[in-house]
Parts: sequence; C-alpha cells; structure tokens
Amino acid sequence: MQILSATVVAVPITAVGAVILAIEADPVLALVLLTAVAGPGLVVLVALRKMAVPAGDMQYHLDHMNGVFREQAAGQQVIRAFGQEAAEHRRLSLVTENLARSALRMGRIYALTPSAIALALAVGSCAMIWVGAIRVDQGRLQVGEVSACLGYLTQVVSAIAVASYAAVAIPRARACAPTGCERSCWPPLR
Repeated sequence: MQILSATVVAVPITAVGAVILAIEADPVLALVLLTAVAGPGLVVLVALRKMAVPAGDMQYHLDHMNGVFREQAAGQQVIRAFGQEAAEHRRLSLVTENLARSALRMGRIYALTPSAIALALAVGSCAMIWVGAIRVDQGRLQVGEVSACLGYLTQVVSAIAVASYAAVAIPRARACAPTGCERSCWPPLR
C-alpha cells in the first residue's frame, strides 16, 4: 500500500511540475504535453476497469478450487472406495480450466498495458517533435526548449507507467478483500 500511494502521489506532482515548466518554455507545447499525457492516463484507467471482472472471476475460481481440494483431502478414502476417482478428476480439471481462463484474461490485459503506454508515449513524442519543429521553423522556439518539453513528457509518462505497475494490484486486492475478511471474521470493506 505504501508503494502504491508513493507512486500515485508522484504522478500528479510530476505532471504539474512538467506542465508549469512546459508553459514557461512554450504554451503551445504545454498543450501538446497535456494532450500526450492524457493518453497513458486513459490507458491505465481503462486497464484497471477491464481487470476488475477477471480479477473477481479469478478469486471466485480460486475459492472454488480451494473447496474442491478441501473436499478431496477430507474424503479421499470414500472416493476410492466407491470408484469416483474419474468424476473427481473431471471436476478438478474443470475448476482448473476456469481458473486458467480467468488468469489468462487478466494476464493479457496486464501484458498489454505497458505496450499501450509505450505506444501513447511514442505518439505523444512524435506530436511534440512535429509541433516543436514547426515552432522552431517559425523562430518562436529554440531546439533546446523542444528537447526540454520532450524530457518533461517522458518523465510524466514514466511516472504514470511506474504507478500503473503498482495500481494493477488494486483489482486483485478488491476481489480478494471479501474472502480475506470472511476468513479473518472482519466485516468486508465496501
């Protein structure tokens, strides 16, 4: 939790500082910076929303698998006595497949998030260089100012990326909280 709050607090501070410095360099590039930073921010928000359902499914399937294991461990002799081993094996296979399917869905979203952030950074960098080149050509900016604004963009997007690595734990934590509270006899957080 401490890592999450530290990284999430750093993002707005970095963004505000970058925008102030970009406005000081050139207000037009500051607008490009704000637009370019919105892309990775939206990517992270969409990823967090998309991870909520698979995280809940994954927790449900984990709890179900725990129940199946508990039942099998408690009644192993009875199952062998009545020849139900094949049925129990099919039941465990089904539970395992459901868990794997949910984990793959969650993993795909988790794997696509950094790539989407990198793509947003690349598009934002291209836009900043393009607008900056036009402003340099018009004599309104120096090349160093464009380079500085590009550095600000990179810093903010890097902060968003680091925060996203910590923030992807939120959907899993929300899905696990009711089970954890149930096991520890605390009232669940809502």
